[in-house]
Amino acid sequence: MADHPIPLPEIFGSRHGADLRTALVEGRRTGDFSRARRIANHLAAEVRETPAFLFALRLQTLALDAADDGRPDEAQAYHDILVRTCGRDTVQRVEHLRQLGTGLRQGWLTPADHDQLREDFRSHPAMLRILAGIERRTAPGQS
Repeated sequence: MADHPIPLPEIFGSRHGADLRTALVEGRRTGDFSRARRIANHLAAEVRETPAFLFALRLQTLALDAADDGRPDEAQAYHDILVRTCGRDTVQRVEHLRQLGTGLRQGWLTPADHDQLREDFRSHPAMLRILAGIERRTAPGQS
């Protein structure tokens, strides 16, 4: 399963998804996220998801992209915005997807992460099925 990240909802590939990304980048610069929130509300009307989750998910991807591109200060700024502007449950949900995506990309998760996700997903059969395909081990190549 390595190198198969969880895909973002198709809506993020749309013009509106690109507009949300641009509005969040602008909001980071100006401190005004009203345009980004309007776009997230519009996107939520098109898909079966909450505006808060779409907003948070895009912030998380911006943070991860910045980290992957060697821009740790920018990654931290997006993470700080995520934590400051989104509810605890939404942040936790996005973090779960990030951990799940990591597990899918590398093919395994540590026992602690695997067990925590199993507990957190106990009422979400679809997520448990995805998690079941990720190996539980202490390090690469170990059980």
